[in-house]
Amino acid sequence: MDAQFNSLDADSPASQSIAVPRCDRWQIVHRLKELEISCCCLTDSRLEIASHSFTDQLQVWSVLHQLSATRSQLVHLLERSWSVSA
Repeated sequence: MDAQFNSLDADSPASQSIAVPRCDRWQIVHRLKELEISCCCLTDSRLEIASHSFTDQLQVWSVLHQLSATRSQLVHLLERSWSVSA
């Protein structure tokens, strides 16, 4: 998945336009709505996401990363997280 933030400014609430494969849009939109992050699908394979805080932006990154990372990358991230908290 080649998701790109067109604008990402941690200091101000902003709408971001993110290009994602059409096959992944439903899963991304569903998860973001579960996290109470406003978003909508545009007709050209992009998502419009309203982020109001750094936490929102981090959650958006996490959702996109979970869908775009390989299994080994996700395992490595999880193992690294466990070693930091141990």
